Amino acid sequence: HLSLAPLARESQASLFMVLQAALSALFTRLGAGTDIPLGSVIAGRTDEALDDLVGFFLNTLVLRTDTSGNPSFKDLLARVRETNLSAYAHQDLPFERLVEVLNPVRSMARHPLFQVMLVLQNNDRASFQLPGLQVSAEPLGLHTAKFDLSFSLREQRGTDGSPQGIAGYVEFATDLFDRATVELLTARLQLVLAAIARDPAQPIGSIEILQPAERSQILLDWNDSAHPVPPATLPELFELQAARSPEATALVFEDQALTYGELNQRANQLAHHLIARGVGPESIVALALPRSLELVVSLLAILKAGGAYLPLDVDYPPERIAFMLQAAAPVCMISNALTAASLPQGVPTLCLDEPSLDQALASAPGSNPTDAHRSQPLRPSNPAYVIYTSGSTGTPKGVITTHEDVVNLAFDQRWRDASLVTVLQHSPITFDASTFELWMPLLGGGKVVLVPTRELAPHILRRFIDSERITTLWLTAGLFGLFAEEDPSCFAGLQHLLAGGDVLTPSAVQRVLANCPSLVVTNGYGPTETPTFAALYSARGSELTDRGIPIGSPLGNTQLYAL
Repeated sequence: HLSLAPLARESQASLFMVLQAALSALFTRLGAGTDIPLGSVIAGRTDEALDDLVGFFLNTLVLRTDTSGNPSFKDLLARVRETNLSAYAHQDLPFERLVEVLNPVRSMARHPLFQVMLVLQNNDRASFQLPGLQVSAEPLGLHTAKFDLSFSLREQRGTDGSPQGIAGYVEFATDLFDRATVELLTARLQLVLAAIARDPAQPIGSIEILQPAERSQILLDWNDSAHPVPPATLPELFELQAARSPEATALVFEDQALTYGELNQRANQLAHHLIARGVGPESIVALALPRSLELVVSLLAILKAGGAYLPLDVDYPPERIAFMLQAAAPVCMISNALTAASLPQGVPTLCLDEPSLDQALASAPGSNPTDAHRSQPLRPSNPAYVIYTSGSTGTPKGVITTHEDVVNLAFDQRWRDASLVTVLQHSPITFDASTFELWMPLLGGGKVVLVPTRELAPHILRRFIDSERITTLWLTAGLFGLFAEEDPSCFAGLQHLLAGGDVLTPSAVQRVLANCPSLVVTNGYGPTETPTFAALYSARGSELTDRGIPIGSPLGNTQLYAL
């Protein structure tokens, strides 16, 4: 109070204006927008002829506060002063007439023009005396709130007029707020007032409105997702799995299959060849192959050599492919003769169907490459792949993902179950969903089944689930919704279905769960940079509402903040 009173005088404003600006700033910080209308009452004796007239001459004003642009509190106070003085100049216009002219959409549930009332009582308390009687005031409280929130404040002053504090109460609609929420709101208002008393020049967006315990809860407790992961690279972890289960099937494509031991050996041979050609940590190798066993072998080989793979979609326009190659500057490209003929020239290319390369690979070592073979040590912080997103500006954006990024995803606790036994890999290799489809099973001893074609229809999916005993599937939210509409029973036999990339509708999930009650449907959220997933939410039919499906809780070692 000692600080706010002189702040008001220096700004040629009233203490009420200071309180109004502070409350408006708080509401903006709490997400109420930047146009904050507050109601307030004003004593309407503007005509001297009313001075001796008995009556309750009050009018209600709607005081709008523009908090946009993150102004300093002093600047916000100047805005409030200008708006309020204009409102005071037009106070003779009755509130009822204002409502009549504006004609807002009326509701029995709320006041037509504002929902929050702010009143500051700074007049002297009147005393009422009658001869021969002891007279005292007996307040009569109403049991119905007139507004959502009503702040009624009063200045307390000493006998010499010095500031002695601001006291008051908040009345609230109990069908909208509980007491704890309003108590927290008033505590935040006190934080705002204390902050502007110390430094009125600070931007309102910088004012701290969190209690220390709240800040700790948001930053630490709610995001306590720490989880240990192996400090290893993808090749190291795959090689450990190949040593544990060399005879287990790792990869299936049409009528072809590779065991972990076979996949590891073929990738090793190509990796040694790539190392000899100068591929190593921090270098990029473009990958342009159709869906095949060779695609996964090449991808793994690039990583074993220490490089990062740059997947190319041969169906992209040549200009886009040329842009990606120029921007990423790969040291070489792995392809085949037919595909390479349609790609921009200028990058040294290894065509896997060339007889000379086939002979070179056959004579290459089948042992795991080590740092002794590579140009420099391979670290978890080195890039594993580079994916170019669509680019919201029309220009593709290159996103680098490290080994530790993928390992963190692969070793999240939610994957350590039997549902990753057999995963259907149908996403384009240029899409970050392929990271989940490939590495989750391959690092855990599961099987990857490659879909020969990009076109995935319910009858095709049903055939794969039945013939390959698919346990886990990832779909875009759009494709999931389409399948749920056409044939929701096509997912029967799956254990786990993940969907994402867009809003997952509750109706689609409910339809699928009604036809496949044992299926777990998970809403996955995350941009390419995370990679694939930052948060997951397993939907259950009994919990779904029309309000939508949450994105869930963060993965291990991931923090989420809603801004």
